Amino acid sequence: MKRDKYLNFRKLILRKSNFLALICLLAYLPSQAELVIRAGLTPFSEYAAWVATHPEDRSWIHNLESQHPSKAEASTLTDLVEATQKLFLTGSLDEAKVKFRDIADLANSNDWRASEREAITYSMLRYFQLEKSHARWTYLKYAAVFGFDVHFNPRIFPPPIIKSWRDEISKARKKSVQISNLKDFKGFDILKVDGRSYSFADSEFISILPGEHRISFLGSQAQYFAQKIGSNQLQVMKVEPVILVSGTCENPKVSSEIHFAFTAIFEETCVRSYSGQAWLAPLSAQRAAQLGKLDLQSASFKNSESQFSRDVTSTVVPSPHTWLWAGVGAAVLTSLALVYQNNQSSFGGSSNSSRVRAVHKQGN
Repeated sequence: MKRDKYLNFRKLILRKSNFLALICLLAYLPSQAELVIRAGLTPFSEYAAWVATHPEDRSWIHNLESQHPSKAEASTLTDLVEATQKLFLTGSLDEAKVKFRDIADLANSNDWRASEREAITYSMLRYFQLEKSHARWTYLKYAAVFGFDVHFNPRIFPPPIIKSWRDEISKARKKSVQISNLKDFKGFDILKVDGRSYSFADSEFISILPGEHRISFLGSQAQYFAQKIGSNQLQVMKVEPVILVSGTCENPKVSSEIHFAFTAIFEETCVRSYSGQAWLAPLSAQRAAQLGKLDLQSASFKNSESQFSRDVTSTVVPSPHTWLWAGVGAAVLTSLALVYQNNQSSFGGSSNSSRVRAVHKQGN
C-alpha cells in the first residue's frame, strides 16, 4: 500500500507537465536540508516524487538558483542602486550617470531575478536620460531586450523616454529569434535567458529577442553552465552536460570536480549519500518506506517566478521643463521598492556552431 502511494504520485508527475514538478523542486526549503541530486539514468519522475515528499531535502536545481545570484551578490546590487539613486535625487547628476551605467553593465553578469532585472533596466533608462552622447542609444536598445517585460510607473520618466523605450521593444519583438534546437541541450531541465526560466519539457522551441544574452543551463543531474552569447549563435549551439552522478546504486560514480556532501536518488528509489570524499551505505529500507506515510496530496506546485507587472493608474503629466525632478517622489518609492523586494524573498558566444562542455565548480 505504501509503495502504491509513491507510484501514484510518480504517475501524476508523468501525466502533468514536468515543469510543474520542477516548480515544486524550486519551492523554499530549509537551509539545513540535505542536497539531493538525480543520478544519471534515474527517471525524472522518481526524483521529483522523492523531493516532493521529503520537504526536509533540497533539490540541486534550487541550490543552483540560490547561488545565481547569491545573497551577497544580490545585496551588493541593492546597495549600489540605493547609493546611485541618492546621488541622482541630490543633484549629483554626473556622478549618478556613471553609476547608472555601471549598474546597467551588470546585466549579463548573473541570472538576475525579476526585481533585480527591474532595477537594472531602471538604471539603463536613467543613463539614457542623463547621457547626451550617441552611446545613450546603445543602452536604450539594451534596456528593450533585457527589460522588455518590466513595467514602470509613467511618472518616473519623461514620456519621450518611455515612448522611445517601448518603440525599441516593439522593433526587437519583430525580430525575435526562434530557438528550436532544444534537443541539443539534453541533460538539462531549465534554460535561463537573462534570468528568465524556460522549461525544455514544455516547449519545442522558445522565442527570444535579438542581441546578446546571458544563458544558463540548469539540470537536476548536471553541473551548472552559463555563457554570454548572441541569439543567433544560440540557435546552433550545443552543450554537453557534465553529469554529476552516474553508475548504479550498487556501483555509483561521482564527477571528479564534486567535493561536497549530497544525497543521490537512483532508480527504484535507491538512495545513496556522498560525504564529499566517499559513498555511504545505501539508505535503509525503513526510511525509504516512509514515503507511504506522507500525504502525497499535500505536495503543492507553486510558481517560483515572481510576477512584477504594475498597473498604470496615474494620468498626471507634468510640464516638459520639470521632467527631471517631477518624478522624484515616485522615483524614490519605486526604485527603492524594487530593489528591496529581492531582500524580502530569500545569475561571449563563439561563431556559428559550437559544442561546449559545461564546467562548474561549487559556488560559481
